[in-house]
Amino acid sequence: MERNLSRIYTILLTTIILLAMIYGQSILMPVIIAIVITFVIDDVADRCEQLTIANIRLSHRVARGVSIFLILFVLLFIVRMGIGTATLIAGRFPEYRANLNTVVDSVPDQLWVALLGQDAQLDVDDIVNELFNLGTTYVTDYISSIASDILNLFVQAFIVLFYVIFLLSEQGQFKEKMGKMFPDHKRRTEMANIVASIGDQAQKYISVKTYVSVLTGIGSWVVMALFGIHFAIFWAILIFVLNYIPYVGSIIAVVFPVILAVFQFGTFTTAGFLFIALTGIQVLVGYIIEPIVMGNSLDISAFVVLASLSLFGAIWGIFGMIIAIPIVIILIIVMSHFESTRPIAILLTGNGELNFHTHVEENK
Repeated sequence: MERNLSRIYTILLTTIILLAMIYGQSILMPVIIAIVITFVIDDVADRCEQLTIANIRLSHRVARGVSIFLILFVLLFIVRMGIGTATLIAGRFPEYRANLNTVVDSVPDQLWVALLGQDAQLDVDDIVNELFNLGTTYVTDYISSIASDILNLFVQAFIVLFYVIFLLSEQGQFKEKMGKMFPDHKRRTEMANIVASIGDQAQKYISVKTYVSVLTGIGSWVVMALFGIHFAIFWAILIFVLNYIPYVGSIIAVVFPVILAVFQFGTFTTAGFLFIALTGIQVLVGYIIEPIVMGNSLDISAFVVLASLSLFGAIWGIFGMIIAIPIVIILIIVMSHFESTRPIAILLTGNGELNFHTHVEENK
């Protein structure tokens, strides 16, 4: 009877969370962003504390200040780079249009007939106009959508800032609150283990993904620079950001510079070699280096990864896809600590092993 009630409670809680995510997006998103930023600040601050400059180690407060400055600098640099690149791309439209004309002219008429039908007018200029207008419309709409999201993010930036300030200021009081919330030592230790596991695994995931994303971005920049791709730094930054989305992000990240290569060089050959080189970097980093760095402690079923990306992407868009895996990790950690939900946690893992536990020593 208790097991059935526990399952009912789990289903009801899951339903409530999904409904809150869908209808409470404007409220929950700033909170989630603030929590993610707090994790990133703590991770960077921990690394800054480990640095030694002239035999002097930074204090925790100074390290946290340096961490906040670095994160703000990176965010502002990415936004400024994106806006500047969009303007430069628009200025090169005439050049790209002429190169597209060359590409279309090189495609055999039989292929255009197969694609457009027997009654299609195989006039190069008409095809170029249609393709260019279609591409321009898509890119314009996509950029407008991104700009709208960025503007909305800046509107909510002050809310997020306040959340981050309060989260950071109250971290030192959390252990004291935990003691008052759970007077029983055994229960308090169990909850402390859950919180510690969430913090450790979330920071580890963010740290590892940042590391492999930097490697992928640098490697991709080197390749694109060798190919002479326009705006190689911007595409490398985009690859760095999208690499936080497992599987899907790496595919999207490669497509953009490859399409630009077609417009820039007016041939599929160079774009094809660029695609092979960038894909090689993604495979090397994503399937060889990342598993070694990540270890087996964050092993999640590939099906669960894809399903969570689809679910959170449908609800919260690109941002939802970025935070999907950390949320799944948190769910596995929480469910693994309770007998009634432990089977679900095992089902969500890739090999059935739960390696999420962090044991906290606490004095009575």
